[in-house]
Amino acid sequence: MTEISELEGRISAALDRIRSGVSALENKAVVSGDAPVAAASDDDRVAQLEADLAAQKDVNAQLEERVKVLKSRQDSVIADLNSGAERAKEQLRSFEADLEKLREENAVLRDVSENLRKAAEADGIDAAMINRAMQAELDALRALRAAEAAEVATILAELKPLIEEAK
Repeated sequence: MTEISELEGRISAALDRIRSGVSALENKAVVSGDAPVAAASDDDRVAQLEADLAAQKDVNAQLEERVKVLKSRQDSVIADLNSGAERAKEQLRSFEADLEKLREENAVLRDVSENLRKAAEADGIDAAMINRAMQAELDALRALRAAEAAEVATILAELKPLIEEAK
C-alpha cells in the first residue's frame, strides 16, 4: 500500500511538472510573441514527462493488479478459516450433546445401582442383579471417557495446524 501512495505522489509530481511546463510555454509565447527554439526544448520535455507519466501509470496498474491478487488470496484464506471454525463449532456442539446424554445415563445408572445396593441390604436381592447394574454403570463410564477422549482428539486436530502456523 505504501508503494501505491508513493507512486501516486510521483504521478502527481509529474503532472505538476507538466502543468508548470505548459504554463511556462504559454507565458513565453505571450511575452516574447513566439519562441520556436524554446518551444522545441519544451516540447521535448513535455514528451519526456508524458512518457514518464505513461510508465508510472503502467507501474500503478501492475501494483493494483498485485493488490487485487493479494486481496483475493486473503479473502480465500479468511473463508477457509471461517468454514473450519464453523466445522469445529458444529463438532463441539455434537460432542456436547453426546456428553450430556452420557452424563444423564450415568446419573440414572448410579441411581439404579444405589437403589439395588439398598434393596440388597434390606431384602437380600441376589448378587447377580447387583453385578449387572454395576457392569452397566461401568460401561456407561467407559462410554463417557471415550466420548471425552474423542472430543479432546478433535479439538487437538483442529488446533494443531493453527499452532504450527503460529510458529
